[in-house]
Amino acid sequence: MAFRKLLNVDTFGTNPQNQILGEHISGIVPGNVYFIKHGIYFADSLRVFKDEAGTEMLLQGADYNFSEIDSIASEMSNKNCYRGIIFLTDVAEAYIDYHSYGDILTADFFNNITQGVDSSAEEVAVLQFKTTKVIRDLAEHISNTSPHEASVSAQSDSLVLRTASGAIKVAAPSDYDEVVNLQHQHTALLELENSLTNTILQNKGEILTNVYNVDDKVKIIKPALTADDFLPEEYEDPNLSDEEREQMLQIAQNSLDSKTEETDAYHNVVRNKNGSVTVPAAVDGGDAINKDMLLSVLNERIATLIDNAPETLDTLKELADALQDNEGAIAAINAALANRYTKDEADSRFVAKTSFVLSGDTLTITI
Repeated sequence: MAFRKLLNVDTFGTNPQNQILGEHISGIVPGNVYFIKHGIYFADSLRVFKDEAGTEMLLQGADYNFSEIDSIASEMSNKNCYRGIIFLTDVAEAYIDYHSYGDILTADFFNNITQGVDSSAEEVAVLQFKTTKVIRDLAEHISNTSPHEASVSAQSDSLVLRTASGAIKVAAPSDYDEVVNLQHQHTALLELENSLTNTILQNKGEILTNVYNVDDKVKIIKPALTADDFLPEEYEDPNLSDEEREQMLQIAQNSLDSKTEETDAYHNVVRNKNGSVTVPAAVDGGDAINKDMLLSVLNERIATLIDNAPETLDTLKELADALQDNEGAIAAINAALANRYTKDEADSRFVAKTSFVLSGDTLTITI
């Protein structure tokens, strides 16, 4: 049941809150009485229109007339007051403007309120029952590990149930916007790996060529820096003489040479014009050594090996030539060495047959 706002009594028609505009009346049957919503209206305030916009006004006495006069309101206000309207012509609907005298609370009105309250109480009870059932069903739904036949396995057209670890199972994707599972990802990576391997094997020659090209660039076949990188901006001046240009080129070359000879710690190294690099004296075993240090070490080792030998015998060739020139002497030495007694032979011939006798201060040896 819908309730409307009640209006206070406005005996003299001065309260603007009692002005009603565009009240709708439908299903009109000529000759029937239609009561307004707000009790009683002043006859001189009533305006009846055929349309909601209020452009087609109906005429009182020809299209409609007042009905159900209220004598008490009329007497109190000293104006004609009515409660209803009777239509004289055939109109489907009407819209009325009027000033209400006020709502009269009748027994029917209170009965309708009571009936509405009872009806509302019944509806509230039904809603409470339904709410309780929804809460109970929701609690059961939450506690259910597989509501609506949810499944851990990847089944089509079914809800997904998480596994004990919180993961979900999905089938292999068939479209780009679908979820990918681990197995599909692994398979895709293997296929990609095989494809790359086949591509590498098929294009091995081209790849090697590219590698060699990169290697050449790493080795800086073309220097990373040239004297041009040290030329001043003034070098582009077309008014410079050849002598001035040559002087600038020489200064730039000197700057490049100085750059390649730098050995500052924690700086990148630049190769010189020979493709080599300048390094300081080595300190640790993993340090690179320069030519000066290498020659110094070699000369030191060679000097130790010669050990003040005469100049005629201070090279391997001179030693070899000397041995070749004295082959007879060497043969005699070898023969003499071959005829010497060994330690075992000397022991058996002399030591085993020798006796020692000490008498007072005299030692007698017998062989």
